[in-house]
Amino acid sequence: MKGKLKRSLLLSMIYLALIINYRFIIAIHFDYLGFHTQYFSIYKLSIASIFVLFMICLSLFIRNKLYSIVYIISLTLLFFGQTIFYVYNNSNFILAIYMAIPLWIIYIIDKIDRSNKNRLKSIKIDLKDTLTYITLVIVTIILIAPYLQNIANINIKNLLFMDVYESRAANNSTNFIMGYIFSPLSRVLLPFLLIYSINNKKRVLAIFSVISILLIFLLNGALKSILIGFIASLFFLRGDYFKKSSNFLFAILATFTISIFQYILADSYLLADYIRRIFLTPSRLFQVYYDYFNGNFTFYKHSNVAELLGQNEYDFFIPQFIGENVIGSKGLYANVGIFTEGFFSLGTLGVFISSCIFGFIIYLIKQLNLHPSYFGIVFSYLYIINTSFFETLLFTHGLLFYILFAYLFIPNDNRMLNRLE
Repeated sequence: MKGKLKRSLLLSMIYLALIINYRFIIAIHFDYLGFHTQYFSIYKLSIASIFVLFMICLSLFIRNKLYSIVYIISLTLLFFGQTIFYVYNNSNFILAIYMAIPLWIIYIIDKIDRSNKNRLKSIKIDLKDTLTYITLVIVTIILIAPYLQNIANINIKNLLFMDVYESRAANNSTNFIMGYIFSPLSRVLLPFLLIYSINNKKRVLAIFSVISILLIFLLNGALKSILIGFIASLFFLRGDYFKKSSNFLFAILATFTISIFQYILADSYLLADYIRRIFLTPSRLFQVYYDYFNGNFTFYKHSNVAELLGQNEYDFFIPQFIGENVIGSKGLYANVGIFTEGFFSLGTLGVFISSCIFGFIIYLIKQLNLHPSYFGIVFSYLYIINTSFFETLLFTHGLLFYILFAYLFIPNDNRMLNRLE
């Protein structure tokens, strides 16, 4: 409990540091993007802060370590930004409640799932077998090969996040199949090989994995999520879930603090800009979707499933329509996650359905009893879950592939590091 109380203190400090970043940096320099301060009131700050403290206190009573780290990461990535956006903007408090629902689902699952006995009996493919190991590496090389057509467009500056949009424009020749290969390869297969190589001291495989990840990053328009997945694989490599969650909170708090001092000492808001993109832009977009679709729900008729059934009534891609016609920025794709999609599909019920699906996915991963060193792959999906439609998350971003791959390849946690606390 002492360790949990320290984490709760860290969460409170992170919430405060994010408020400071928003009020004194982001709202000043990104007011034109919809991040305002004129709607602030002590009443709204009090309500939001009490709600945040309640959600932080709930984390003290989650017993399972995997559920606990997922709750804490989701609290930080999904929930804090929505409450802060409510405090300073013309925003609806119901959106903060909506972003709390998936956390409540995790809490409820933890209370129901008290046993470690009913695990999925997965048949692991043994990579210690030389033929299996070589086959997997060869398959990886084959999957990478199509991207080499963009080799002439490599820009090393992309590693410093420079000339990113120019690189994306130059590497826009990705075909249909490559689009579906990309995420399983970059978010699952290569990070797995990297972690496996480190755990089993296979230096050649480690070098191959790092070079391959960097190549995919450079050959596919320098998508930052690739490097985030790569960094997450290394960051979450060591320690049990409790230690990983503490390290995560220290890293987030350090990032927010450095951002404040960067602005004070160097008059730079570069780091604050990334904080805005990750922690606050989804909250801003949720409000935009709420204003446009409240009482005008799609009833999931925007989905590919509806199209297959001949029920799709939307001849446009909703994020592009919202970005260009509602926000009014040419070429903008207002990407949102599964919870916002749930809202504009079916209102409060849709958010609840999306939250239940989220909870079931986390429950399924817990039942697989995966070794904690591979949690970085799970984190990459927690990161993109608030920027992707469910079908896109499942197929294009490779979540379904990850679950199947984890079932077959990712080692079990024989040390029971994710036991009940």
